[in-house]
Amino acid sequence: MKFSQKLVCIMLLVIAAFFAVGGAVLVNGSFMDRLSAAAEQEQSMHAMLCGVVEDYYLDQTGRGEDTCGDDFITAATWRAGDLARGVYSQGLFRASADPAQDEAYAIYGLQDGQSILQYGPNVTRTYRSDLLGGLVMVTTFDVTEIFAARNRSLQRFFLLEAAVVAGAAVVVWLVSRRLTHPLTVLTAASAALPRVIMPCAPGCTPGMSLKS
Repeated sequence: MKFSQKLVCIMLLVIAAFFAVGGAVLVNGSFMDRLSAAAEQEQSMHAMLCGVVEDYYLDQTGRGEDTCGDDFITAATWRAGDLARGVYSQGLFRASADPAQDEAYAIYGLQDGQSILQYGPNVTRTYRSDLLGGLVMVTTFDVTEIFAARNRSLQRFFLLEAAVVAGAAVVVWLVSRRLTHPLTVLTAASAALPRVIMPCAPGCTPGMSLKS
């Protein structure tokens, strides 16, 4: 491989590496910002729904109404669902000390906190909170578009990087060819010089030749 070709390869590797690192940081930073902003809204909605259910539980308890039957679960779910905006799905369950018997865990696979799950092309983020009266509120939000936007950004970045690297390859090749041209001319001129046989001097091995 010629020196100019080696120079082109090295410079292209450096350009591609810096471009890839910088692009990955920008795309990932934008993605995390959108995911965090959506999480704040989702957590606010989840907290509001939990508050609605707990207020209804305290109201029914104060009236001496039954809060252990399915009718209470249905009524509380209806009240929370009536205020749910942007909620992909929600559920109100009875808590269980045994995860194997916990209905919320059986459906969502989540015992506490939040989790991001993928079902085929859809990506959802689920929140779970333990409420008064042994109730469990689970809300799910669709975050598919956020992940799809990240994938589109990565695709555009890879296409842009390919175009930049291709353009840089042409520019670097032209520059390196011009920079190494004097060396190429010198090498060709040196190879064209005639070989001159010098007389054998004391200490010189017969047959040695020098280029003038």
